[in-house]
Amino acid sequence: MEILNNIVDEMSMAVANKDYSTHVSLQKKWTESIIFAKNNILKDKLTSLNEHLARLRKISLANPEQNLEAYDEIVLTLSAILERNPAKAENLARQHVANAKRRYYNYINVE
Repeated sequence: MEILNNIVDEMSMAVANKDYSTHVSLQKKWTESIIFAKNNILKDKLTSLNEHLARLRKISLANPEQNLEAYDEIVLTLSAILERNPAKAENLARQHVANAKRRYYNYINVE
């Protein structure tokens, strides 16, 4: 949880400084940090998937409003994790993914 807190603190600074590149990198780091798979094969697959999502992540966070929206979603998810409320954290994470998809389609003007 300390690692996740530190990542969100770094995200906060990146968002405040409008440092898009760092925020995208921290989004990737966040996702990698929550992959707690004990199964190394599963962990490798999830890490690979996360790498493939890098392009989507860059596009879905391409403008400042979307960047801030994604940051707020991560903060809410972290709060649920810190509350030790897995159902709430999962729902927020799923909503974050759905919102990332929406942000991506909005950016490329495809719906």
